[in-house]
Amino acid sequence: MTPRTEWQFTSAIAPGWLVLAGLVALLFAFWSYRRTLPPVGTNVRTILALLRFTSLFGGLWLLARPSVDIERFRLEPPKLAFLIDRSASMGLVQGGIDRTAQVRELLTSDAAARLAGKFGIDYLAFDDTLKRAGETLERLLSALPDGPLTDIGSALGVLVTTSRRDLPAGIVLVSDGASNRGPDPVRIARSSPVPIWTIGIGSPAPDRDAMVVRIEHNPVVYQGSKTSVAIHWRAVGSGGKELTVSLRDREGRSMGRSQVAVKSDFDEGAVEFELTPEAAGRQFWTAEVGTDEGELTTGNNRRSFFIDVLKSRMRVLVMAGPPDHGLGDLVRRLMQDGQCEVISRTRRGEAFYEGAWPADSLVRSVDLVLLHHFPSVGTNREALAKFFAALTAHDVPVGLVDGGRLDPELLAPIADRLPVVAQRTPTRLVQAQVTPLGRHAVIAAPEDERFAARWSALPPLTYAAGRWSARPGSEVLAQFRGADGEKAPALVVFEQAGSRSAALLVRDFWKWGIVPVGSEDEAGPLWGRLVRFLALRKAQKHVVLKFDRDQYPSGEPVTFEVSVYDGNFQPIDGAEVTTEVVSNGKEGGRILLEGIGSGRYRGSFATGSEGEYRVRVAARYENSEVGEDRGSVLVEPYSVELLETRLNEEPLARIAAASGGGYAPAEKADSLLDGLRAEPREIVESSHYDLWGKWWILSLILTALTFEWTIRMRTGML
Repeated sequence: MTPRTEWQFTSAIAPGWLVLAGLVALLFAFWSYRRTLPPVGTNVRTILALLRFTSLFGGLWLLARPSVDIERFRLEPPKLAFLIDRSASMGLVQGGIDRTAQVRELLTSDAAARLAGKFGIDYLAFDDTLKRAGETLERLLSALPDGPLTDIGSALGVLVTTSRRDLPAGIVLVSDGASNRGPDPVRIARSSPVPIWTIGIGSPAPDRDAMVVRIEHNPVVYQGSKTSVAIHWRAVGSGGKELTVSLRDREGRSMGRSQVAVKSDFDEGAVEFELTPEAAGRQFWTAEVGTDEGELTTGNNRRSFFIDVLKSRMRVLVMAGPPDHGLGDLVRRLMQDGQCEVISRTRRGEAFYEGAWPADSLVRSVDLVLLHHFPSVGTNREALAKFFAALTAHDVPVGLVDGGRLDPELLAPIADRLPVVAQRTPTRLVQAQVTPLGRHAVIAAPEDERFAARWSALPPLTYAAGRWSARPGSEVLAQFRGADGEKAPALVVFEQAGSRSAALLVRDFWKWGIVPVGSEDEAGPLWGRLVRFLALRKAQKHVVLKFDRDQYPSGEPVTFEVSVYDGNFQPIDGAEVTTEVVSNGKEGGRILLEGIGSGRYRGSFATGSEGEYRVRVAARYENSEVGEDRGSVLVEPYSVELLETRLNEEPLARIAAASGGGYAPAEKADSLLDGLRAEPREIVESSHYDLWGKWWILSLILTALTFEWTIRMRTGML
C-alpha cells in the first residue's frame, strides 16, 4: 500500500448550500453596483462589487464555521519489543553457562540481526521495575544484571496495556523464568493482544547449592517470653550429606545448632529453635546453613532478621457496636494470642453488656483501642466525647473497623488522628477483591514473597463504596479492585510524630477465616501484625526516621524518610536535615537531605560490606536544634534472586502458550527468531484545521468594508 491522504470538509451549512449562498452573494454584489449615483467607470463598479462580495461571503463563512480533517495513511515495519531480564540471577554462572555471556551472544547473533531487518526493535530492561527510558542494545549489554527482584508480570502488563499506537506487534521475553514479585505473568499473558515469545537463559539442570529459603518468626515478642523461629532450608545436589543449620545473635553467639540429613539431590525442610529475648528493643539474629563443597553461590546461605522486643503484654480495649459475627471472630482471635489481654465494651442501647463506659484510668492503661463498628447510631454523645477526650489526652493508638451502623460523624473529635476521611456522598455496598499494594510489616512477614498470590485466591469482601478516602500523608496498604476497575482503600495506616492509627474498611473480614482445607489462614496473622503495629508506640519525637524496609541486599542503596515537627507537632518544611551513617565502626560521612513537602525529607546511601548500618539524623530550623532520631538496617549478601538458580522453563513456556507465542531455550533461539512474522502496520496521522474564527478572516471583512466605504466617499456616492 502506497501512502495516501484523505480530506474531509465539514461546516454548519451544507457545502452545496454554502456554494449556492456564495453565488447569490456574488450576483447581489454586482447587481447592487449595476448603476451608481454619480455614475462611475466600469472598473470602479467591478472593484466595489468584489469588495461587497468579499464582506458578504466572509460573513457567510463565519456563520458556516467550516473545518477540514486530513488523514495521512502510511505503512511502517512492525515493532518488536525485546524484554530483557536484568535481575541479579541473570548474572550467575550456572550449569557451566555464563548467563551474561549467553544474553550477549543471543542479542548479537545473526538471527537477531536478520530480525532487525524485518522489525523495528525496542530494547527494554526490567528487574523489579520496567526500564523504559532510551535503552540501547550497547548500554543494556554493558550494564551488569543486579536487580534485587524479578517482576515479569508487571513488566508484561505495562507493555500489553499500552496505547494502540505504541503497542508492539509482539514481545520477546528473555529471562531465566524466576519471577519472585508482582502479578502472575501467565494471567497477564492470557489477556495480551499480541503474542509473547520467550527465550530461556541458563541451564535447567540444578547446581549444588544450600540455602536459607525463609525464616518464620513473630516480628514482635515480649521480654522474657519464649518465641519460636523456624528456619526453612533447601539443598540441591547434596543428597546423602549432612548440613548444619544454626542460629546466632548480634554478637555471633550460638543460639542453637542442628544437623539435618539431606535425603535426595533436591531436599528441603525446616528446623525450629526457641528464643527467649532478655533485652527490650529491636534485636536481630542470623540464620545460617552450612556451606557444601562446590556450591554455586554462598550468598544465600545466611540471612538475618529483626524482632521488636516489648517490655510487657498488650492490653487491647475493643469498643464495639451491637454484637455480630465479625466482632466474635475478632475477640476470639485476640484472646487466642497469648500476649493479648482483651477488654471489651459491646454496645447495648446507650450502655454496654460488660458494664459502664471505660474510665480515664482504664484508657490510660491500655496499649491500643479498636473501634469495631463503633461509634454507631444512638451512641451516648456526652459519654462518647469524654471517652475520645481521654483517648486523645493519653495518645492511645486507634484502629477503626468499618461496618454495621457505624456513624462517621460521631468520629469528629478524633478525625485528625484517623488515617481516613469520611465523605459526604451517597454510598452503596459492593463486593470486590482486596489487593495488597506492597510489602509492609502489617501485610506480610519480611521473608514472605508469595503473600500477593495468596490474597488473590481469597474470597472478595464487602465495603461501602464512596464512604472513605485516605488522609493525605497516610499509607494505603491494600485496596479494593472491582470488576469495573473501581478502586477504594481497604487497609490504611497513619503515623505521625510517633502516634499510630489504622483503618480496616471491610464489612465482613471474618470471611477470610473461612478458608478451604489446606489453605493458610490470612485473617489471624493479619490481625496479629496489625495489633502489634499499633501497640509498638514510639516516643513523641520531633524528628522521626523511617526506613523503606529493615533489610537490604549488599550493593543496593538504602532509602529512608525523615519527618520533622515543631513544638506543636506540625510539619516543618525548609529545615536543614543531616544524616550520619556508621557501618562496622566506620563512619560514612554526612548527607544533607532533600525536602519533599509536608515536613518530609528523603535520602539514601550506598552500601558496600554486609553488616548493621547505624543511622543518626538531626534537624535544625532557623538556627535552632529541632531534634534527632536513630535507627539501623541490616545489609547482607542474601537476595531472593538466589533462591531459584536454575533455568525455570515451565513458566516461560506457559507465558508463551497463553499468549499465542512460542518458547525456546537460548541454544535453540535462532529457529524461534527466524520464524517470527508480523504484518506491517498502518499508521494514521490525523490533523484538524478550523477555517473560521481566525483573525485574518475578520481582518479581511473589515478591510473590504473599509475600502468600499472609502471609494464610495471619494466618488461622492451616498
